[in-house]
Amino acid sequence: MLTALIVIIGLSLLILGHEAGHFFAAKFFKLRVDEFGFGFPPRMFAKKIGETEYSVNWLPFGGFVKIAGENDQFDKETGKTLTDEEKARVFYSQPALQRSIIILAGVFVNFIFAWFLFSLVLMAGTPSFLAITSVLPGSPAASAGIMNNDILKNFRSVAELEKAFEAKNTPVELEILRETKSIKIPFVPAATTREVRSAIVIEDIQSNSPAEEAKLKKGDVVQGFLETSDFISFVNAHRGEVITLQVLRKNEIITITPHLRSDIREGGLGILLSEGELFSAEGLLVKKGGIEPQGFFSAIGDGLGQTLEVAKLTLSGFYELIKGLFTRGKLIEGIVGPIGIFSFAAGAGQIGFSNLIYLLALISANLAMINLIPFPALDGGRFFLILVEKIKGSPISVKTESVINTFGFVFLIFLMIIVAVRDIINL
Repeated sequence: MLTALIVIIGLSLLILGHEAGHFFAAKFFKLRVDEFGFGFPPRMFAKKIGETEYSVNWLPFGGFVKIAGENDQFDKETGKTLTDEEKARVFYSQPALQRSIIILAGVFVNFIFAWFLFSLVLMAGTPSFLAITSVLPGSPAASAGIMNNDILKNFRSVAELEKAFEAKNTPVELEILRETKSIKIPFVPAATTREVRSAIVIEDIQSNSPAEEAKLKKGDVVQGFLETSDFISFVNAHRGEVITLQVLRKNEIITITPHLRSDIREGGLGILLSEGELFSAEGLLVKKGGIEPQGFFSAIGDGLGQTLEVAKLTLSGFYELIKGLFTRGKLIEGIVGPIGIFSFAAGAGQIGFSNLIYLLALISANLAMINLIPFPALDGGRFFLILVEKIKGSPISVKTESVINTFGFVFLIFLMIIVAVRDIINL
């Protein structure tokens, strides 16, 4: 309940901050702002200060700002004649540069919020935890029901888990966070001699890939490499060639000779890898998670880097989302809506409060980039229309702009509905 409240407040502040960006930019250029609302109607109460009405509304999900001349065209639409003084204070009569700044101010605020929150988390750090990055097929861990992406809540390091497994054949209770659920699994460590070492494991194999042709299998432990980055560099350096790989499969070393792809648009081998510390006897690959506290300047720099990285991933993710809808008629995995966000938040809250802040930073960076995309009804779409106006040398007709934005709004509502339906199905 507390987690849900924190997420609602956090999301509301992120959206409110976005609208505040539009508000203060409009005020800076001395435009008339008719209303700034916290939440959405129906209205709870309002107070007028100067020419602006400040309202508090019953639906506490963000806010809105009404800038004179932003959504209606006054004399263009109604025939009303404005004085020069009145016209100078409405949105549509402003130069393109000023309108662009007002439209993009919300994106700027969300980007700064994300940067600030990422930096805050990096300075404070987050609690340590162990994540299950792979479970080998047919292993004791797989038989016990342990799954990929499970979080071990009662172990903070690989050394702690290794020590717990020292008592062979003695059940160890694993407290696992799986999505939004906490479950307890009594796990019996293997009775054989235990080896724990860094390793990379093949997690998935692409159809019709060099890996499939060479008969690599899910769960193969790649020999000679400790990190996925090193293996990827090796593959990229030998594209188009036949390479020799050794993999560990069910306690047997097997030699594989795949012929790598040369096309850089595809993975050279066509596999998905996981990395971590391998408990070979149990068939369990784990990786320590969490963030160590950093100094102020280091956190600020890394916070900016993380914000830019999330921004890049958001833009590429939106492209893949639209591409998937139009080419395959389905959503790509990993896209969630508000319901999915609450599910993630519930899990993040169980690991630690700082992880909730990190989640809000991710959402803020996502809001910034999604709104920057030149899609109708989004801030980026409105900015794009201003650019078109500048290129053609005359304003876009009110009717054309209305049709474009209506289409965009309907599509976004449709997208929200199908994302929400999938979120509910996955609960």
